[in-house]
Amino acid sequence: MGRSELLAACFVCVLAGAVAASVAVVPAAGVVPTVTPDGGIGDVSIAGPAVVETNPGSAADAEGSAPSDGPSETTFWRSEPFRTSLTIADYPDVSQYRVCAYAIANGTRSRMDCERATISNSSTKSVNITGLTWSANASVDARIALELYPAAGSGLGSDTNPNADAGPNADSQPGASTGPDAATPLDNRTLEATVLTKGGDADGDGLANEAEGQLGLDPLDADMDRDGLTDGTEVDDYGTSPQTADTDGDGVRDGEEVQIGSDPTEVDTDGDGLTDDTELATSTDPTSPRTTERLAVGAAALLYVGASTVALRRRRRGDDEGGRGRGREGERELGARAPRTALNDALGDGTGSGARATDPARTPELLTDADRVRHLLDRHGGRMKQSAIVEETGWSKAKVSRLLSSMDEENAIEKLSLGRENVISLDREWIDAGTSPNSEPDAETAPTEPEPEAADAGGVWSGGSDP
Repeated sequence: MGRSELLAACFVCVLAGAVAASVAVVPAAGVVPTVTPDGGIGDVSIAGPAVVETNPGSAADAEGSAPSDGPSETTFWRSEPFRTSLTIADYPDVSQYRVCAYAIANGTRSRMDCERATISNSSTKSVNITGLTWSANASVDARIALELYPAAGSGLGSDTNPNADAGPNADSQPGASTGPDAATPLDNRTLEATVLTKGGDADGDGLANEAEGQLGLDPLDADMDRDGLTDGTEVDDYGTSPQTADTDGDGVRDGEEVQIGSDPTEVDTDGDGLTDDTELATSTDPTSPRTTERLAVGAAALLYVGASTVALRRRRRGDDEGGRGRGREGERELGARAPRTALNDALGDGTGSGARATDPARTPELLTDADRVRHLLDRHGGRMKQSAIVEETGWSKAKVSRLLSSMDEENAIEKLSLGRENVISLDREWIDAGTSPNSEPDAETAPTEPEPEAADAGGVWSGGSDP
């Protein structure tokens, strides 16, 4: 091949490519065409007696592409009619359009209705498709497909029959195109739908769908307020609000009150002055009117125990602080009750029956120092030298002197000074009674000769008369 022939072949290829690029290619079915980005379906709205509820949002196209303005989901009554309104923008070179609504339910697709529209000069137009209804066997979960096609004479139909309407049902129409491009929409939208019967109970809560719609309830939600009771149970059995979890506002959810037996419409079920929530918090019975009485008794018991504890502590503290004073009073009582031994018995020779044992183990545990001194005197016949008291008690001379002086002032003892020595004896009246002329000394203990200067080892004078 020569150089000129090669250049000619290349020119032919370039020209063929330019021609092919100038030919508009129609996209496959279900794909939003890109003939012009400005044309197609705009806003979509649905209205009519069949519409129970419309949730605002954005409806995606059939391929799940970028969403456009429109309701995200609509609830319909199956037996009632409805209409849809669409805003359509003009495509270049297309003036005649056909808009169709299709029901997709139970796995099948069926045409509900179509409307024609003429739009020109790059304008927009609102198109209404009226008289739409759902089939008698439409399932609860369904969809509505809205599709925009070029109508007959638009220039986008089949070359074999330019007057035929394009669309998925065109094959069943006389004179319709049978080409592959006949079912390709210019634009489409798909809306989610819920189809209900008025007398049915879609959520199984015991209320008919129509009754739930009249009460403002969701026919697809059995327990709207999440309180543990179905909407039908609340309306029919307890008179509570299906939209309020705590109807009486006492802090306890309706379902919990029913479970424990309290009234979900009464703040204080048993009328005892305590709310049901308070009784549950204090572990009392919200259905028993005697709760207040029991709490009062319990409070009184606690008060009594507290007062008793305080009184006992004060008494012990008083005992600690006033032990010395009470000890002195005890001295007088002990002196009045203590058994006395006759002086003549105490003046024995230490070998007879009149002698007293001085074993410290026999001395009881005393409450006070004065009681101990009194016991020592009693064990030694009612009289001892002061030095003997110091020796037996193990106390210092100064402590013994102070203690004996205090007891002498209280007339609990008698101090007799004999030279440089002090003799301690019990009260004078007892001593005189023990040495009166009428008393008979014991034959075994009575001395044969007076020995005024002699004293036994325990410090008790053995003489027959006072030194």
